[in-house]
Amino acid sequence: MKISPVELDVALEHHPAVAEAAVCAYPDERLGEKICACLVLQADAEAPTLEALQAYLLEQGFAKFKLPERLQMLEQLPRNPLGKVQRFSLQESIS
Repeated sequence: MKISPVELDVALEHHPAVAEAAVCAYPDERLGEKICACLVLQADAEAPTLEALQAYLLEQGFAKFKLPERLQMLEQLPRNPLGKVQRFSLQESIS
């Protein structure tokens, strides 16, 4: 099933603890791929748990199949010279 990563990115960036967010896929034997949420936190913010983040997204109206099943905290998101997030770099770093 296709899921818009930008839709999840924007929703995650509205979380009070999150400065930047990008989701990416990671391999899964049964489903093919699952979703990982890669987060850069606000200064001095406490990292949310995966369960808290999933509950937040459910409150925002997301379907369960769109929820991330893994969480990765980063100092910064990998970007190209134009500032676009490089999702392939995220996938390489979490696989």
